Amino acid sequence: NDRDYALPNFGSSGSLADHWNQLIDTSYETLSATQCPAQGMVPNWATIDVINGEIRHTGGSFSGSGTPQWEYGSEASRTTWRVTIDAALYPSEMNA
Repeated sequence: NDRDYALPNFGSSGSLADHWNQLIDTSYETLSATQCPAQGMVPNWATIDVINGEIRHTGGSFSGSGTPQWEYGSEASRTTWRVTIDAALYPSEMNA
């Protein structure tokens, strides 16, 4: 299959901004679900699912690039960079 990079048709279920905000919110919910409770860092790779309407870390095992799944490494460091950039560019939205 060829990838389709066209903007999807969301119908009448909200504006494009609403859909972007939903994506942002679920992305942060995913990070929260996969964080190490003791240190707050995310692993290189994590498996998730929606259980009772909440995003949950399922604990499955895999590695997408050969990096250790449960470690904070080169794959996970991208997350730190992206969250930092988000906070720098949109400081008023960090606690919204």
